[in-house]
Amino acid sequence: MARQLKALGPRGVVLKLGGQGVVVLGEDDRPVMIPARKVTVADTTAAGDAFNGAFAVALSEGRKAEDAARFAVTAAGISVTRQGAQPAMARRAEIDAAMTRD
Repeated sequence: MARQLKALGPRGVVLKLGGQGVVVLGEDDRPVMIPARKVTVADTTAAGDAFNGAFAVALSEGRKAEDAARFAVTAAGISVTRQGAQPAMARRAEIDAAMTRD
């Protein structure tokens, strides 16, 4: 699926797979599976928004798509442990701390 989407013209594709994680297909055409974090899920309302926002932040900081997706999966993983949308969003320090524990 990722290769079919990429054939339409973008330089890369990120497929979000919910609780399974994401697949990143970059310019090298090598798919990379980044698994979802193992957490106790309370509410998935904000998971996509958390992922998208964190992915954009990481890209704006100059990270490659694969690293940005890891950062974003971490942010989304934190968000699903909380109720609601805005209150569920992880703070930067929480994301960084979770990533250093991995």
